[in-house]
Amino acid sequence: MSNSYVQRPCADAKIYPLVSCPAAYSSTTSLGHTLHSAWPATYGAAYPLDHPASERQVARPLRIAHLGPCFIQGGAEQQAIDLAGALDPSRARIEKFLVTNQELISRAKVAQMPLPVEVADADVIRQAAQEYDIVLFWGLELDPLLSGIPRTARTVCIAHGVGDWVNGLLAGSRQSTDHVVAVSDRVRTSLGIPLPVTTIPNGIDARRIAASRSRCDVRQSLGFAPTDFVTGFVGRFSPEKHPELLIEAMSRLAAPHKLLLVGYGALEYDLMRLANGRIPGRYAFAFAEDYLGDYYHAMDCFCLPSRTEGFALVLLEAMLSGVPVVSTDVGGARELIRHLQTGVIVEADPDHVAAALHDVAARPHWARGMAAEAAEQADLVGHASLMARRYEELFVRLCGNNAPHEPVGSTAPTYGSHAPPAPPVAKTEPAEGCKYAGS
Repeated sequence: MSNSYVQRPCADAKIYPLVSCPAAYSSTTSLGHTLHSAWPATYGAAYPLDHPASERQVARPLRIAHLGPCFIQGGAEQQAIDLAGALDPSRARIEKFLVTNQELISRAKVAQMPLPVEVADADVIRQAAQEYDIVLFWGLELDPLLSGIPRTARTVCIAHGVGDWVNGLLAGSRQSTDHVVAVSDRVRTSLGIPLPVTTIPNGIDARRIAASRSRCDVRQSLGFAPTDFVTGFVGRFSPEKHPELLIEAMSRLAAPHKLLLVGYGALEYDLMRLANGRIPGRYAFAFAEDYLGDYYHAMDCFCLPSRTEGFALVLLEAMLSGVPVVSTDVGGARELIRHLQTGVIVEADPDHVAAALHDVAARPHWARGMAAEAAEQADLVGHASLMARRYEELFVRLCGNNAPHEPVGSTAPTYGSHAPPAPPVAKTEPAEGCKYAGS
């Protein structure tokens, strides 16, 4: 179901509330209580394996518990959903999701889960470390929970970002962590903790970007004219995502440039006030739980304005949707985007962003060629099935074909150095004078 708030051109540019926003689950659920979804058992079965799995066999499927601090509308949670659905159940399977903060569980996100979500305290987590082959975790310090506690599970930390926060969590998990997965090479090189690291880029379940309506219908419902050039954003309205940068950039451009902001978060009303003041009559807000393709297809360009990222799933979603992408130089952006060939890399500055958006709008043939090459690139490397095969290989290697555990060395190869080759470079060229921060 999709719901949208539309700000149409009007004289006084009033603010109206969103029709709806995701409701967080915050009842008096007891520890160990399980939330179930009705997601079909065939989740993830739609993808053929373009990249065959290793011939290394397992005596039985590896059992995995996934552990995190929350389960809300976020990239880490979506990556977990897509991974659970795409793993080959004959080799490895996530059997449950453990969440340490019951106040940070979204019913909408739980409804997308193919498996149960369970609120967990230290005892539940320690029991999981005894029962499962792998504890896959992110976003919390593991040492206070498992350090010095006998366990049979291998523990694998997913590093979803860069900076002091991630390194601090790893420092607080060092004694209890067997391996780290970095979601991009930039994340891997930013880690300052001496633990074995493997780079496994995120992938997506492309059914999330399915469309239920035509581009014309969606744009009309949002108040956009056929001749408008619509730049879009999808994500949380939060400081690290920096959506206000797009409003400031849009204020430097004249009509028909307009802005579509799809998401939710603490900054939404601040963003509405800013948009009303800076670009009245030239923006729309929307919230979507599914059929994101409705909104991607309504865009003429997608922009990621983030201050920091690990690996932005929305870049893959936009690229697979055939939308030209503009991105700040964060996380794995440069690992996905070849500057001016499959996208545009810009500085986190409204003038730089505005210049890039202007050029994408003014050079439609270049923009279409760039988007086509980006779609090919994303189709090659961006599906959840490929991500899942790489996690399976790591899990099997760590568990040694289900043999008794042995210490994991620090020289494990990184998938970042063995990624599939990029597709041929597009033969589309930007016009002279098209220069940005990444040039």
